[in-house]
Amino acid sequence: TPAAIAPGALTAKAAKSGLVKTKVSGKVTQGGQGFGGATIEIWAGLTRGGLKKVAKTSTKADGSYTFTCGKRAVFFRTRTVVAGRAATPVCALFAGKLPVPCVNPTVNGFTALSAIARRT
Repeated sequence: TPAAIAPGALTAKAAKSGLVKTKVSGKVTQGGQGFGGATIEIWAGLTRGGLKKVAKTSTKADGSYTFTCGKRAVFFRTRTVVAGRAATPVCALFAGKLPVPCVNPTVNGFTALSAIARRT
């Protein structure tokens, strides 16, 4: 039962979208590849220390996400928690190299927090 360990990362960028609205976008990756289906929490506030969770969204198949926040805020941060899961491609790495069949391949989960982004 092989297991792979791959680091996860999360980015966030905030840009003006009208007078009050802000477009928050970024990407979730694991092992350098986009991670689709991850749940993203959006945190926003008027100060860096006053961030509160305002919404949730999910990533597209390529790991990207976009959310338009209608609250008046200047600072934004995103967070994701990805659970460990089955990883059948891991067995391909060991094809013909193991004396027993490859079963139950897994890859690690991770929690990622983006840097605080200021609305530009």
